[in-house]
Amino acid sequence: MPSQQYNRYKNIIEFGTIWRKYRLDSEILQEDAFNKEIIEKQFIFMNFSEGDKKIRAYLFIAASDYDRTSAKLANLLKDVPAGTEVILITSDFYKGYPAKLIKKIKDKRIYNYRHNHFDLVIPRAPLCGKHRIMSIDEVNTLLVKELHTDLLQLPKILESDPQCIWIGAKLADVLEITSHSEVSGEYIHYRLVISNNIGNADLKKEEIDEDEEVEAPEEKKEEDPILESESDDSGLIDDGDDADVIDED
Repeated sequence: MPSQQYNRYKNIIEFGTIWRKYRLDSEILQEDAFNKEIIEKQFIFMNFSEGDKKIRAYLFIAASDYDRTSAKLANLLKDVPAGTEVILITSDFYKGYPAKLIKKIKDKRIYNYRHNHFDLVIPRAPLCGKHRIMSIDEVNTLLVKELHTDLLQLPKILESDPQCIWIGAKLADVLEITSHSEVSGEYIHYRLVISNNIGNADLKKEEIDEDEEVEAPEEKKEEDPILESESDDSGLIDDGDDADVIDED
């Protein structure tokens, strides 16, 4: 029976190729080769592309060295070409020094998702209605001719919602959601995608404020070596229920 991590690995490949419609540029590993590599490196990475855009997804083991020290994470990300979209899949969201390091990276757009976002193929999960990103023309017709309302009056869904993660829905997209009810049968409703900053992400793609006030971590008090020159030793990401996105212009 495949391991849980190997199942996540296969789900990430489906996430990229089927739901995000990326091209997979990496070889698909068999389970034995996967297990050997992830034990040695503490992570596996997959390269995808979409036209000229390059995407690299990293799947880390739980409690890896990259969770605890910003130095190892810095060296890893340094080798990623500028302009690459990076997806970091970890057991929990990065906090403290690794999160602060990521915030300072300006040449890559970095997303941090949890393992449990890939424990199953969420769009195929039982009781999950179909989510579809509407075109601009469809949204205009919906608002003007059908609902007679303003965009901001639509019910909201967070950009970090697992369904949004899987289909690639972004801030200000409108989703058409097809649901089923035993009483009313199939029905369609709509949601406007909004941001939920978890501490270090501005999903409006504005410049990150380097002087923003952040909350100090409760535990680790000593300076991380790679950030010794920083006067602020605070953490950046609060505990949230969904994904963290770091927008790097």
